[in-house]
Amino acid sequence: MTSQPGPPDQRDLSSAPTSGPASSSESSYGFGPYRFLQRLGEGGMGDVWLAEQQRPVRRQVAIKVAKAGMDTVQVERAMKTVSRH
Repeated sequence: MTSQPGPPDQRDLSSAPTSGPASSSESSYGFGPYRFLQRLGEGGMGDVWLAEQQRPVRRQVAIKVAKAGMDTVQVERAMKTVSRH
């Protein structure tokens, strides 16, 4: 089994502020109203994380974090084309 990397860092998410661990005993990171809990998987375009939405309602969600360079208009168009078939 390979070791699991830490939560996505600020470069992976966007220019929005990212907080560090909520406490010294907690290893999760936050982004906006979301707190990353664990990485669920990795694919060619990025990672999928289990996260907890803190507001406006508290619930668990899955968030895909795109790899650097995968957020271009050309990539988005290609994904829309593939998803139609």
